[in-house]
Amino acid sequence: MPKSQVASRNRPALSSSLPDREPLASPLLTDTPIAGQRLKDRLIDDYRRVRQLSIRLCEPLETEDLVVQPAAFVSPPKWHLAHTSWFFVNFLLHPQGVSCPWPNEHYPRLFNSYYKSQGAHWQQGQRGDLSRPTVAQILAFRKQVDEALINWLQSCPEDLPNALEQILRLGLAHEQQHQELLLMDIKYILWSNPELPAYRQPVSRPAPTEPNPQPLPTSDHWRCPAGLFTFGATPAAKNRHGEFCFDNETPQHQQWLPAFSIARRLTSNREYLAFIADGGYQRPELWLSEGWDWLQQNHLQQPLYWLQEGDDWLQYRLDGLQPLEDNAPVSHLSFYEAYAFARWTGKRLPSEYEWEVFARHSEITTNRAFLEAQFSSPAAEADPATPGSACSDVHGSLWQWTASPYSPYPGYRAAADAFGEYNGKFMINQMVLRGGCLATPSDHYRLTYRNFYQPHQRWPFTGLRLAEDLPG
Repeated sequence: MPKSQVASRNRPALSSSLPDREPLASPLLTDTPIAGQRLKDRLIDDYRRVRQLSIRLCEPLETEDLVVQPAAFVSPPKWHLAHTSWFFVNFLLHPQGVSCPWPNEHYPRLFNSYYKSQGAHWQQGQRGDLSRPTVAQILAFRKQVDEALINWLQSCPEDLPNALEQILRLGLAHEQQHQELLLMDIKYILWSNPELPAYRQPVSRPAPTEPNPQPLPTSDHWRCPAGLFTFGATPAAKNRHGEFCFDNETPQHQQWLPAFSIARRLTSNREYLAFIADGGYQRPELWLSEGWDWLQQNHLQQPLYWLQEGDDWLQYRLDGLQPLEDNAPVSHLSFYEAYAFARWTGKRLPSEYEWEVFARHSEITTNRAFLEAQFSSPAAEADPATPGSACSDVHGSLWQWTASPYSPYPGYRAAADAFGEYNGKFMINQMVLRGGCLATPSDHYRLTYRNFYQPHQRWPFTGLRLAEDLPG
């Protein structure tokens, strides 16, 4: 099996649905107005940039890559392109009386994801069963939606009602979530092919450093005394990306935290290899009962996307199959695996509250660990497919499992309308992740962002950071 693969050639025809592509150097959603720019113009710019990025993410793919569904939890990329367009038509254009007819009567059912209040929807595990609508038809649908929405915005009065602006921004944030899902799904789709094709060409990388076999020194942990802290956001609060936040980040509230310490860096491949070598996948005392049952049923011995050839470990990344880097953060772990590893070390996973207090002291500096790095020059320092060898990223790089179940904050109330289905109804049997990842657009991320997945899922870009109690 080769240790590298050649990336698929670009398909510039995909970009034809969105002319006049703009560079991605500036933030997709500006957090400060451009002097003299009207609100409508800012919204139009924001809309164009977000929609263009979805197309750009699909450009390295062949048409065949856009239509397959190798697992029920993966959606074909063409479905993401259509569903995000359905969102704008269903929740904004049609309620405002804007003419944007469905291409045919089946579109509302095929591209509704899970909104029961919006009618029937096609089952997620069967999205890849349909060859129609074709990729070309979906791109034409996106172009139709974009023209209708931009024309509508241009015709709106200057004082666009706040409620409409918030729906539009929710639609943009929703599409950015699907941009992350696109890369997650694209990686799994290509991995499922025995040829292991690469999504993109490898970037230049510094020579790997020698692994340090010594335990982490105390200075590699951040210590926090016990105290009362404020968490969460309010919809009207100004954050670094403007006023938008998801409802599950609200309301602001206080929590008492006992003293704790937390690792300044993510757990590395080298450390996780030691767990494997010590029989971590064969020791039931390290695992939650449900996690052990899941492990046995799936016959797992290593993280997703790892392969072993003799004594060598390889890892499939967006730039193809590559040697496993000892000092890179371990990725694509389930919560079960992260929990077992933490037990093996004698430590634990942090709560989402502990993580947030720690993260407040870690600056969000550049786009290097976020989605924009996918479009860096070949000489870029960071490799977005495997975050940098420093293992220190708090924001971006990898979503980090916490020990917190995904449940409502005190005082949370789901909206009574269809948007009440967006987050609230998933507050069961899931765990919270924090920090963003290499597939998260940097302007979509904020400190209070609460992501959530089921504990067995490991196709997201996930990692872990260890914590432990301190004497009171």
